[in-house]
Amino acid sequence: MGARVTALEADAPLLAVARTVLPDGLPAGAVRLEAVDPTGGFAAGAPDDIILIEGEVPEGPGPLADQLAEGGRLVTAIGIG
Repeated sequence: MGARVTALEADAPLLAVARTVLPDGLPAGAVRLEAVDPTGGFAAGAPDDIILIEGEVPEGPGPLADQLAEGGRLVTAIGIG
């Protein structure tokens, strides 16, 4: 469909699994995996049209919002304690 995804993961064993299973059945270059702390985002890949944070965060992610393209969307669940 023309989409390109950059997935961020700090956990090395989980990243190793992702590197072996994610490319299967996808077009070359469709998924880019980066070994970084996801809380800071990936400024080198910005701007992003969509940022999806899987899981709950304690507050709105300010640094990630700065990496959105104009009109971009950030989707997550913010915990209320």
